[in-house]
Amino acid sequence: MAKVKGERMPKVKEHTATYQTKKPKRKSRIERLRPREASLKLLQRMSDTATFEDILYGLYVLEKVDKGLEAVEKGQTVSHEEVKRRMSKWLK
Repeated sequence: MAKVKGERMPKVKEHTATYQTKKPKRKSRIERLRPREASLKLLQRMSDTATFEDILYGLYVLEKVDKGLEAVEKGQTVSHEEVKRRMSKWLK
């Protein structure tokens, strides 16, 4: 924007930023439901022709995913580099 002779530039508000010293705890992108709620949601998503085996497998997967999310929340994870190091002897 070009300044016209004799025109004053508008005052700019002073910006003061506040910084947090600790990062806020990141929420999981996947909502963890109670087992009953998760089971009901699973049943509602399944087709009418689902077998008991399909339902049991779906519940098994839900339980494993929930345990994985719980481990992430507790910080019980392994870095990618550590996994590569551990697996290197198997992938030769």
